[in-house]
Amino acid sequence: MATAVTAALETGSFQSQQASETLSGSTMPASKRRSHSREKKLKILKYYHENGRNKYRTCQKFGIPKGCFYQWLKNEKKIHDGSKGSKRIEGGGRKPFWPDVEEKLLAEF
Repeated sequence: MATAVTAALETGSFQSQQASETLSGSTMPASKRRSHSREKKLKILKYYHENGRNKYRTCQKFGIPKGCFYQWLKNEKKIHDGSKGSKRIEGGGRKPFWPDVEEKLLAEF
């Protein structure tokens, strides 16, 4: 067993496996977060509606996480209404905790 650990340390595979376990809780490599244009989202949603409304098959075909796709379904109207070429939904982002105080601070500076 000691030789296997030594070999893993020499090749670096032990460190990368340990790092992926601590970050994600599993030994699977972490996937890279991607942003998708409005047009790509609409294309994927169109495929979903025209091909039997199968979420699993749609996610597999386009290689997108199902959680991401579920958010697109939930916000489908906002995606359709969004501006061309945008990657974010209008009105997204952090909402002010105290909007009146933040407006006064902006007016001061």
